[in-house]
Amino acid sequence: MSVFSLTTTIDLIPFPSAQDKVWKSPEIKQTSTFNYKNPPFFQPKALETSLPDWRLLVSIKRFEVAGSFSVFVFLGDVPADPAQWLFDPTFVGTFDVFSNENPEKCSNCTKHRDSVIDGYVHLNSSILKRKIALDEKHVLPYLEKLSWGVRKVRCISLFIAALDNFCALGQWRDSWS
Repeated sequence: MSVFSLTTTIDLIPFPSAQDKVWKSPEIKQTSTFNYKNPPFFQPKALETSLPDWRLLVSIKRFEVAGSFSVFVFLGDVPADPAQWLFDPTFVGTFDVFSNENPEKCSNCTKHRDSVIDGYVHLNSSILKRKIALDEKHVLPYLEKLSWGVRKVRCISLFIAALDNFCALGQWRDSWS
């Protein structure tokens, strides 16, 4: 059994450079090679119709939950089964927090134990999906029906036995060697 190890010449799967080749890490110096640019932070695209960009601001202490967690937002009551939250028709979006599971073992985490982080859940697509106009008169009653639930993220580490378990597009193969 071969064991995969990280080196400076690792194949960058799933980024093909040609039909039968993938990029190697030393070949990439700029993200523009992949036609990727970071969008401006917190500058939503202006809608062509000049309609408002409705967002829900979520503010929460980073270490309020031991470990990483997600705040799920719903239009209506929080569904009873957390395993179905993502697929529920009332689901609007999430704000995800990546946090140390043991902040007391991290001096920087302890120093910033009470720090509050902010993020947004964008609402426009969810509002439009329900055929609600984006003007204040129609949106405010919608906002009164919002509810939220918190779900802790369960982290699982996987041992990858061999690199050939991956195909060029990064899809997982069912069989192990």
